[in-house]
Amino acid sequence: MAYEKKEYQESGAYQSAYQDTISGLVNKVASGEKFTYNPMTDQAYQAYATQYKRLGDAARQNTLSDVAINTGGLASSYATSAAAQAQNEYNQALTDKIPELEALAYEKYNNERNYNLNALGALQALDDSAYGRWSSDRDYNRSKFEYDQNFDYQNYIDERDFGYQQERDKVADAQFDKTYDLDVKNYELNKQAQKFNQKMQKDEFEYTKMLNSWTTLGYATKEVAKYFGVKVGTKTSDQKYKDADMAYKYAALNARGSSGGSSGGSSGNSGSSKPNYKTKSYEKMNKAEKDLSTRIAKSLMQNSALPKKQYQKVVDNWMDTLAKEYNAGNITKDGYYTLREQL
Repeated sequence: MAYEKKEYQESGAYQSAYQDTISGLVNKVASGEKFTYNPMTDQAYQAYATQYKRLGDAARQNTLSDVAINTGGLASSYATSAAAQAQNEYNQALTDKIPELEALAYEKYNNERNYNLNALGALQALDDSAYGRWSSDRDYNRSKFEYDQNFDYQNYIDERDFGYQQERDKVADAQFDKTYDLDVKNYELNKQAQKFNQKMQKDEFEYTKMLNSWTTLGYATKEVAKYFGVKVGTKTSDQKYKDADMAYKYAALNARGSSGGSSGGSSGNSGSSKPNYKTKSYEKMNKAEKDLSTRIAKSLMQNSALPKKQYQKVVDNWMDTLAKEYNAGNITKDGYYTLREQL
């Protein structure tokens, strides 16, 4: 069957949920009118004007009444002048209020402008954060697609080559027929080792993505919290983040110092230098490794007297078991290579 190459569907352009609001605030701040004050349009001034007019009219009437009592009810220019002066005092008090009202209006103008600037900054920060998550997801999806495509292609090549090898086996000579079973076994071991190494790389990629997301955002999202087993919103200042970051660095350091190799006469590839990030408790892993070590030692001792070919099958079966135990997350990478050395 021919290999069908898949085309990657690029995600759409980033769509900001805040852009309309941000644009509106930018226009509002950039094109805002300069401060001007007009008492005639100020509601506070109009309220004072109404109040002071009422008080001024009352003062005028009271003054006229008082003068009339003193003059026996006769009108005079003094009474008119005194009444007008009493009323003008309130008119002057209203005029004196204008600077105070203008200062209040200017303070309100500044408060509204600062509020818009602060709101703009907050929305831009939220938009930057949303873009960062979108960009990270886009890069991850592309990397995952390329990884899966390479994996599928390699499987296709392996299956094609294996099919070709099977056709050759049908016309092989007698000597080739005697070694056929061993060749097939070695092929399966190589294929299993390839999947094993790919799984280790995939584990590391996923761990790194989650840790980078935690580091970039400064807190654990729902996805990150589920992966590391922490509470949603756990900050990078928390000890659990520091433990996760230190675990990554320690695992990477161990990986650089680790080495694997084939043993027991098999043709398996050497181990990957990538650390295993399968989350299991150390106590459970250690117990499983010790149990396997005891079983392997006992099995090899019991079968040590077998012919070389039969003994090799025992070793190969244990190699299969170790790979399955690692893929299931029951043993660590270091434990896997340690147990392989035992074979």
